[in-house]
Amino acid sequence: MKKINFSLLFIVITVPFLASCGPAFLKKMLKDHPEIITESIKNNPEVYMEALAEAQRQYMVNRRKKQQEKEIATREEECKNPKKPKMADSRVYFGKKEAPITIVEYSDFQCGYCAKSVPTIKRVLKEYPDYVRILYKHKPLFPGSDKAAEYYEAIGMQDSKKARDFHDMVFERKSEIKNGDKFFKELAKKLKVDMNKLDKDLSLVGDIVEADKREAEKFGFSGTPGFLVGGVSVPGALPFSEFKKIIEDCHLPKLKGKGSKEGKAEAPKEEVEVEEETVVE
Repeated sequence: MKKINFSLLFIVITVPFLASCGPAFLKKMLKDHPEIITESIKNNPEVYMEALAEAQRQYMVNRRKKQQEKEIATREEECKNPKKPKMADSRVYFGKKEAPITIVEYSDFQCGYCAKSVPTIKRVLKEYPDYVRILYKHKPLFPGSDKAAEYYEAIGMQDSKKARDFHDMVFERKSEIKNGDKFFKELAKKLKVDMNKLDKDLSLVGDIVEADKREAEKFGFSGTPGFLVGGVSVPGALPFSEFKKIIEDCHLPKLKGKGSKEGKAEAPKEEVEVEEETVVE
């Protein structure tokens, strides 16, 4: 014969009755006799743990839903009133310099999620060669990342392609950034950079890196990577589909409306892909 749990039975029978007496009475009853709850928890840990786990799961679902709703509202607003980062022709761009949509990336050469975003951004450029260009900016968070950013900008003052190659090489070997100038000069020599000019230009680019960092903070990016897709915020290492959605839902209709050459181009076909976790490091 199955043993009756009188503690649980007591709660099942009495709690509805006490509740009917009013919340004040129930609150006083539980305050005066907390052993009612504690004894039930001791006798039925599995029941309470399952209930707690379910409550936590539902909380996370609701929280994520609210976050998504907020992100959608923010993107709709920024699509109408895009943020305006500072851009200069003298900076290094990935993609066609005359492309109508600029994705500004605020990044750190040692950030794991920034490295994860590199193939995503390359895919964006491949899918939208006539639409998109990338302006790589800096938000150094790790020791040594500011030095990597300065070398990138200084090399860019000589040759944009060499700077882009430097960018890729540093991300591929980011664990070596701790070696400082020795590592960066090694890469610069491989790229056949003018080392005398590089030494001079390194003293000129510190303000550029600092200005990028302040701009990222102004736009609300506390971690890396952070993106502005034509002025629309993308916080974190989001998958290609998120960039595609902003480009096609927000920016391409505007280009078509203007009757631009880019707006008449055929957009890439929809692809099915596995979503990645959005994490900001």
